[in-house]
Amino acid sequence: MTDTDEQPAKKDDQPKKSGWSEGHKWIAAIAALITAVAGIFIGRSSAPEPKAAPPVTVTQPPGTAPPAGTVTVTATVPAAETNSAAPVNGGAGVYSSEEIEWGSFNLDFRTPTYLADKYISPGYSNNLVAMGDAAKLAAWQTDSIPGKAECASAVAERGDNRTGALVKGNIVCGKTAENRIFRIEVLGVSERVTSKVVVWDK
Repeated sequence: MTDTDEQPAKKDDQPKKSGWSEGHKWIAAIAALITAVAGIFIGRSSAPEPKAAPPVTVTQPPGTAPPAGTVTVTATVPAAETNSAAPVNGGAGVYSSEEIEWGSFNLDFRTPTYLADKYISPGYSNNLVAMGDAAKLAAWQTDSIPGKAECASAVAERGDNRTGALVKGNIVCGKTAENRIFRIEVLGVSERVTSKVVVWDK
């Protein structure tokens, strides 16, 4: 065979590029994407769930229908006592708190008690009289309920050993022989004077 007999290689004789290498790259990319997405979901599922808030119980008063619609519950913190009446049977700073049907009492005892020659008692005209040096008394002169400081000020200004005639709703401030400030709220006046008495600590 001569040189002239040699013919150039046909294109079909050249090695063909396989499509497998290109497809392999695509498969690897898709597999990496699936792994990343799976990792995100696994991370979310393994994260700790937030703790639920403790349930709030609302007590429905007996004999009333439950409210319609949405109920909003607001937590409130009890405020410190101001110039309102102290709770019955004590409270912060309260020495004693009693409802009394008046006889003769000394308010320096935690449970008001009779003490000879040193007591407070009702007079003949539905007033209160302090015998001996049992207390100084002063009628409260405004339409409000005084606290300890207001009663102390009233006694310092016009304290006396007796009040005027009392009617339901009157308030009398006082200071005992042992320097305890007190407040008397008159609940009723008939044959006896009944009242709520709050005595504060010294």
